[in-house]
Amino acid sequence: MPEASKTQLPKSPALLQYHSFRENVNPINDHHNRIDNMRTRFQTANHEGPGSDLQDDGVLCTDCASYGIAEIFSNIENSSKTKVIFELRNEHLRLEKSPCPLCDIIIWMVQGMPASVRRDKYIFMGVRTSFLGRNGMYDLECLQLTLCTRDGLSHISTGLGPRFVAITKSQRLLRLNPMMRSRQLQPVEILELVDYERMKRWLRSCDQLFGHKACKPCKVRRKWPTKLLDCQSLKIVKAQPSSTYVALSYVWGQPQDNSFSLQDAPATIRDAVEVTLNIGYRYLWVDRYCIDQNHSAERDTEIQQMSRIYNGASLTVIAAAGSDPDYGLPGVSKPRKQRPPAKTISGWSMTGFPDNPCELIQSSVWISRAWTYQESLLSKRRLYFTDQVLYFECQSIAYEESFADSNSTCARFTSINGQSLAVYPHEIFRYISNYSERQLTYESDYLNAFLGILGYMAETNPALYHLSGVPIFPPVRYDRHKKGSYTRIDRSYDGGLMIGMTWKVKDGERRRGLDLPSWSWVGWKGTIGWPCSPRDLIEMRSNNKAWIENAAGELLSLQDLYERPDSPIGDYNLCKVIHIESTVFEVELAHIDQGSFAYRGVIDSKHNLRVEMVSGHYAAWNHSSGARVYAQVDVYGAIQQPGNFKILILGRLDGFYASTPGKLLREIPGGYEVVGHIDNTIPAKLFVSSLPVFEGKYNNQMLLPDMVKEQVRLL
Repeated sequence: MPEASKTQLPKSPALLQYHSFRENVNPINDHHNRIDNMRTRFQTANHEGPGSDLQDDGVLCTDCASYGIAEIFSNIENSSKTKVIFELRNEHLRLEKSPCPLCDIIIWMVQGMPASVRRDKYIFMGVRTSFLGRNGMYDLECLQLTLCTRDGLSHISTGLGPRFVAITKSQRLLRLNPMMRSRQLQPVEILELVDYERMKRWLRSCDQLFGHKACKPCKVRRKWPTKLLDCQSLKIVKAQPSSTYVALSYVWGQPQDNSFSLQDAPATIRDAVEVTLNIGYRYLWVDRYCIDQNHSAERDTEIQQMSRIYNGASLTVIAAAGSDPDYGLPGVSKPRKQRPPAKTISGWSMTGFPDNPCELIQSSVWISRAWTYQESLLSKRRLYFTDQVLYFECQSIAYEESFADSNSTCARFTSINGQSLAVYPHEIFRYISNYSERQLTYESDYLNAFLGILGYMAETNPALYHLSGVPIFPPVRYDRHKKGSYTRIDRSYDGGLMIGMTWKVKDGERRRGLDLPSWSWVGWKGTIGWPCSPRDLIEMRSNNKAWIENAAGELLSLQDLYERPDSPIGDYNLCKVIHIESTVFEVELAHIDQGSFAYRGVIDSKHNLRVEMVSGHYAAWNHSSGARVYAQVDVYGAIQQPGNFKILILGRLDGFYASTPGKLLREIPGGYEVVGHIDNTIPAKLFVSSLPVFEGKYNNQMLLPDMVKEQVRLL
């Protein structure tokens, strides 16, 4: 990693005229001076010498002084029981800042309480010795100040909010050297401005620790970004294969105009430039400037290459604060106003811990946006800027700014994304489901904002391709006895597409007028789900055949495209029309209200009890005996009038999840539109309006409708 630049940003050439930008970016030396001044303040004003206590921060109010805080802390330091100190007073509940240091800490804790907790009575301040922990990663036992309630005289309930305060002897607090490594995890005061030396320490730890090979970009890149922002010259330059760079992930917000001039760079991008230089890098990739937003061909090309851009970055800076790019990165050019308090009272240091950074990120606007899903998932190392705290994670470890750095902070690491980007093909089902919950400004970008993940999966082994977002699962089976291992099986790629088409949408609504196919999940609004777990789903068997219809109206066999030496399947990723040859049957669509009863489809002397049917939509057909047969179906969107439809069977799942997934089709000009999904047409999952009378020996298959083999055109 290159050394951090200690020089001021040079003046930009006349070509870019970057005056507005330069006036707002704080020079690097100025930032280091402010950090040094803060440390000096701690050393001179609050620290008289080695081993001495820090001076008190202000004077306690009369009420707080009467509690004898120092004596209480000393007596309970080795006790695991929670001791109630006092009941919260009215001034604490008014949430007004107080000159009393203890009141100020209490008010900060109350501000973090959930709205469901009543604040008008029975809230106490308690102190206990407990394990200091977050997300299962930390194991320090220390004295804590906590909010609690008391039921009667004995039962005490703690944890009324996410905020707590660690209490230590003043000389134990690692204010002066937060990078000090210790076997025991220590709390650290969060400063107004971020500490770049600490960020570089995190990056070096990832570089040097064993087992972090997956965190590093490939040394030999087959592909790389087209353009980068040179943070020293403030020019857009052509990227080179050897260029190491930082990527930025942020919220675009509502576009104000079509100007993408560097002169008008938003605060978040200005701050990202400063971060990039201060942590030792020169180049920054930011979509606003590294993709010509007014050149549609370049934009489309770069969108399909997002996997190489974010996966190839040395670090991704994530703006997980604010709702637009003008908010900036907290602690860079502007002090962090929401940082937790740190006070010294009667010789005891009281350090407030920020809200859980994972929860801060999960509640941010950034994590709700569709584009940011792949930006985070594809990144190998991520540095999150929240209003309260910095949070770093790579593929193996995580560091939180409020704790002194220690390898023990990463004992049980879980990524913000649930887990890091995996090369296992079945993970694509989870990615699609998670992504479908995100929000977009422009619905036409729904597939575009996921192409980076699909592109990444196509370069893994075994490769997973797609048709308009529908994954074509490779002919492999997951080895349940060897994690991450697959066994090749005899399955056609036609069958792999049928697995990908088992998607279901909850509360679906068609995306009309966007040229997105109905047979793909991208053609529908709503949360995407699947009929069973991914590892079971990939076991589905299917004899269906599939063809791609090209722009000339020619049919290209999906299996043949895969078997060609050059395998040009990737050229047809964005196809709009496919043909499927499958078993189909005609049904009517009926809505059953609650309170309707029918017989289960398995009919014999032991299973002929009437059961109440779940309210909802059903595919229905008439049995030759006159009985009406029903199969529950998920209908996407609102279908105004019941009518005749078709069920297209995708395949069969055996075992515990035995079923025959299929798609509900409605005929439209030129072909058929997918309008729903059916999980089961096996007899045990059917309903019968009355017990049919059979001649001869009964066979449960007799309930099924007449089925035919047919090739249908899906639009």
